[in-house]
Amino acid sequence: MDIDLKASKIRFGKEEIRPLKNERFKLLTDIAHVIGIGPGDILAVLVDNETLPPTYESGEQIYRVAFWRLLDLIGDYLKCRKEIGIALFDGRSQLHSSIQDRRVVDAYDEYVLRHGTSPLIEYPLFGFSHFYAGLQLADFCAHFLMLEQASQRRKRIVEEQRWQQAKAQVEQEVIRLIRSRVAGLARLP
Repeated sequence: MDIDLKASKIRFGKEEIRPLKNERFKLLTDIAHVIGIGPGDILAVLVDNETLPPTYESGEQIYRVAFWRLLDLIGDYLKCRKEIGIALFDGRSQLHSSIQDRRVVDAYDEYVLRHGTSPLIEYPLFGFSHFYAGLQLADFCAHFLMLEQASQRRKRIVEEQRWQQAKAQVEQEVIRLIRSRVAGLARLP
């Protein structure tokens, strides 16, 4: 059976993963274990849409800039290790799973035009994750890195709410103490 291992499918028991029920949690940890003991390192760019400046007007612009940042990371990584590299990127569109997405190819070409060079020794390969286990593992990692980012955002929100509540309590206490000492107070309309 040919399965495209998507982390969200496994987490939520969707499509061909549905019959696995509780085994899917073991599958998640097994895949993570393979990634953990495997060769190589993970390079990723996470975009937090909530903190992006308003100068990013479209999803395509964000996509392109994030991809360029990934190419910069790859270049820095290779230079630091004094190595050369090739890359395989998922070229499939999110809108149509069987159509190659030109955005990533165009973004790469524009990066090379702007920088005059590429961090890679040859033009990257653009494939479909369904056919490449390495791309499926990269998708898996990206899913959980985004999940972690969302979890951290929720924690920051909760911490901010707690801080605001504590601040409000202190302010109320300060006001109460001051009011208890006010002998006269005049208000203007």
